Amino acid sequence: MAKRVSLTSYAGRFVLVNFFASWCTPCQDEEKALAQFSSSTPGVSVLGVVFDDVNSSAAGFLRRYGANYQAVSDPNGQIALSYGVSQPPQSYLIAPNGVILTEIVGPVSLASLNQLVSIAKARGF
Repeated sequence: MAKRVSLTSYAGRFVLVNFFASWCTPCQDEEKALAQFSSSTPGVSVLGVVFDDVNSSAAGFLRRYGANYQAVSDPNGQIALSYGVSQPPQSYLIAPNGVILTEIVGPVSLASLNQLVSIAKARGF
């Protein structure tokens, strides 16, 4: 688990910021899609944010689903607070220029994520 990550390190790419927890059933439901999205979608990165969970449990959760994207811990909940997240799963698609394009409350699917990125690209992001 990374301690600090700056979104500027993802400049020029779409970023899906996903708040998750190992104890969250809807997070378990969406994790396979997130792992596939991360590994199969060019020009897109996924950044996980651990929500109210133990880092070792969160790391085990990501390993179990074969997720290879970076995740950061949020021990004091400051990242979640800054995004307005009260419970997982919750995701934000961020454009290559840093603009938050959409908020997704609840679990995501591979098809919906691919569709959101396609729409954003068609609109010039």
